[in-house]
Amino acid sequence: MTSIEQRLDSFPEAWKPTEAGEKLIGEVTDVDLRESEYGDPYPILTVLSEKDGVEYAWHAFNTMARNAVAKKQPQIGERVGIVYAGIGEAQPGMNAPKRWRLIVERPKQHVDYGGIAAEEETDETPPEPDDDIPF
Repeated sequence: MTSIEQRLDSFPEAWKPTEAGEKLIGEVTDVDLRESEYGDPYPILTVLSEKDGVEYAWHAFNTMARNAVAKKQPQIGERVGIVYAGIGEAQPGMNAPKRWRLIVERPKQHVDYGGIAAEEETDETPPEPDDDIPF
């Protein structure tokens, strides 16, 4: 890890992969939001690359990237892996999406599966039919 003084002397360059399969793996050192001309602000993750010890800023403004960050919510100090997976298939009338995958390494994560509907099992036995009904 570089010192804060070393970090102040440099400015993270934007990570702009051009080929499918390019990866950025390292520790999140900063998270920021940037205003967008096209709607909601988008996240910027600054990642200290394990490969070369340089900080890179990933501007997650594409829909898939923005959604991955919103879902995974990487925190400063966590190890992440980001891969650019290339251009996807365009829907009619839409631009082809840029595909991304974000993995966040967390120690022991509790997963809440409460949103998944399941049939409830009970130990109760259904009542026996009553044959003594006077009809």
